[in-house]
Amino acid sequence: MNLLLMHRDIETCRFIYHNGEVEKMQISNADHLPLPLKRILHYEYFENSDRTLVNEEGRYLLEEWMDDRSIPMNRLSLKLYDYKVSDMLKMHAVSFTDNYWIKDANAERELHWKNVNLFHNAKVDPFDRMEENRENRVKYPPINNTLGGTLEKYWFASEQGLMLAKRTPIMLDMLNIREVIASNIYKMQGYDNYCNYHYITDQHGQKTGCMCKAFTSAERELITAYDLLAEYGYQQKEDLYEYVKKFAEIYGCEREKTTKMLDMMTVVDYLITNRDRHQNNIGFIRNPVTLKIIDIAPIFDSGSSIELEGQFPLGVQNTSVHNLCNTEKECLDQVENKNCIDISKLPTLEWIRDEWKKSENNLSDQKYAGLYEKKLAYWKLMRGVIA
Repeated sequence: MNLLLMHRDIETCRFIYHNGEVEKMQISNADHLPLPLKRILHYEYFENSDRTLVNEEGRYLLEEWMDDRSIPMNRLSLKLYDYKVSDMLKMHAVSFTDNYWIKDANAERELHWKNVNLFHNAKVDPFDRMEENRENRVKYPPINNTLGGTLEKYWFASEQGLMLAKRTPIMLDMLNIREVIASNIYKMQGYDNYCNYHYITDQHGQKTGCMCKAFTSAERELITAYDLLAEYGYQQKEDLYEYVKKFAEIYGCEREKTTKMLDMMTVVDYLITNRDRHQNNIGFIRNPVTLKIIDIAPIFDSGSSIELEGQFPLGVQNTSVHNLCNTEKECLDQVENKNCIDISKLPTLEWIRDEWKKSENNLSDQKYAGLYEKKLAYWKLMRGVIA
């Protein structure tokens, strides 16, 4: 397949894709490449002197980007999808989160962004229709085939606009409870840049997922901390908090704004035991024309992960996390403003306990409500607050 990777109507590169491998790749417009592919430029992954023909190591970055863009094989309820990269390409690899897409360099040369972008062209079914199809084991529409992550996800239409649903097994409803608790904390703090999650329940009232409003559009695309770090190959560096702030600032986001978001998010994640604030769960909003960051993305995905649920160590300081640092204590040490959270505006312990008691897992309220209380006491100690 002779393909073109497009950003809106700008050709960023052309490549040959065969049997899951990129066999040839040529840069057309380096400025508009996805940020992880810009590493090609910084590390000189070229086969020719004019820096257009990419070598094998650089081509691997495109393969990796395409794999990351498709539904992972460890997705729950994969039978509802059963998609591969080739299936994603049939839908031009379009997404509701950014303006990138892929087309056939020969057969689709006259195809344009206005014809394929989901924001202007997608027919998104309402929630009830999606639920009906789900019960009947009907595959979700292919507009969902660039939604990553382990949890089952799909887009749906509502009176509020485009919405995203995340589904969980009933015994993992603690992931949904965390999202709702986090939403309430941000609301009470007066921090309005967050995804406001609501429960999805079945006919028995059991929590089977949560939903939130989309925050991207054709004029507002998501780039993540992973994108910023991957441009320079810094994903495994130490002091990632500092590098996220530095690279976001390069693209126009004020350091103070990034710091405020990271500080608040880190403390809230700590209190609710969200162990999965990985690099793709920290976002920024970019203007796809100017390529500048215009805002911090609403804080999203606070529910933690299936893989880390119940893993040890788990406690007040040394809980292991999939985050910019390896433990909760190390993350807290990166908080610049220890007064980023107004303790007087946190939910009461009674409210926290009542929310956790809604879990079908009978131990959740004892385990996580108790942890919240202990962690709040520890955070007060770190701030020098006498309870």
